[in-house]
Amino acid sequence: MAALGTFSSIASVVLGRTLSDAVLLSARPAINVANFFIFSSLALMAVSLVYFQLLRIVSATKLNVSILFLSALGVVVFQGIHLESHTAILSYAIFLITAPALGNIIVWNAIGDAFNARQGRRLFHLVSAASTLGGIVAGCLIPALIRWIGMGTLPVADFISFVLMAIPVIVLRRYRRSEKTLYSVNSEVKRTLKDDFVCAVQDIVRSPLLKNLSIIFFLTALATNIIDFVLKYYLQTHYDQEGIAIFYGYFNAAFNTFNLLVQLTLLSQFLTRFKTRTLFALTPIILLVFSVPFVFTYSAIFII
Repeated sequence: MAALGTFSSIASVVLGRTLSDAVLLSARPAINVANFFIFSSLALMAVSLVYFQLLRIVSATKLNVSILFLSALGVVVFQGIHLESHTAILSYAIFLITAPALGNIIVWNAIGDAFNARQGRRLFHLVSAASTLGGIVAGCLIPALIRWIGMGTLPVADFISFVLMAIPVIVLRRYRRSEKTLYSVNSEVKRTLKDDFVCAVQDIVRSPLLKNLSIIFFLTALATNIIDFVLKYYLQTHYDQEGIAIFYGYFNAAFNTFNLLVQLTLLSQFLTRFKTRTLFALTPIILLVFSVPFVFTYSAIFII
C-alpha cells in the first residue's frame, strides 16, 4: 500500500506539472513565467501551513481523503471551464502544481504514521523506488495518451492518480501507531498560523543543523528554478500546447529512469564511502555550476 501511495503521488506530480506548463506556456499573449514561480511558491507554503494547522483539530484520515478527492474533482472541473483570462490560466496552473505536492505530503504523512523507524528503514528503498517508477510510467504515458486520444486525457489520468492515492491513505489507517481524531482544546490548538511560522523560523535559527539544511535547500531550489525558468522560456517560444506536454513526458521518463538507476546502483555506495552531509552539500553546488551556462544562454537570447 505504501508503494502504491508513493507511485501514484509522483505520477500525479508529473501529470500535474506537465498539464500546468502546457496550459501556462501555450497561453497567448504570453504569460510572465516569473509570476508563476512567485505565486506557486507562496501558494504551496500557505497550503502547507493551513494543512498542518487543520491536522490539529480534524481527523487525519478524514482530512487527507477529503483533500485528495477534492483535488481529483478540481482537476477535472477546472479543465471543463473555458479559461481565457491570464488570471484564470495562472490560477489553474498553480492549482495543478500545488495539489499534487500536497498529495505527496499526505501520502508520506500516512506512511510515517503507519510504520515505526525500524520498519521505515527496511521499506524506504522499496517505497522510494516505487515513487520513481511512478514518474517513469507517467512520463511514458503522457506522449502516448496525447497522440492516441488528445490533451483531454491528462486531467482524467491525474484524477485517477488522486483516487489511487486515497486508497493507501485509507488502508494504512488500520496500522496507525496512534490515531488522533480530535485534540483537546489547549494552548497547542490555539496556536495560529503566524505562531507556527515564527516558531519554525526560531527553530531554524537556533539549530546549526537546520540552518545548514535550510541554506542547502535554498541553494538547490535557486539552481533548479533558474534551469526551470530558462527551459520554460524556451518551450514558451518554440512549442505549442501538445508539443510542450509531449516534451515533458519524455523528459520525466528519461530523468526518472536515470534517477532509478542511480538509486539502485550508485547511491548506496556513495553514502557508504562518503557521508550524507557530503551529498547534501554537493547537490546545490553541482546544480549551480550547471545553471551558469543556462543563465548566459538565456541572457544572450534575451538580448538578441
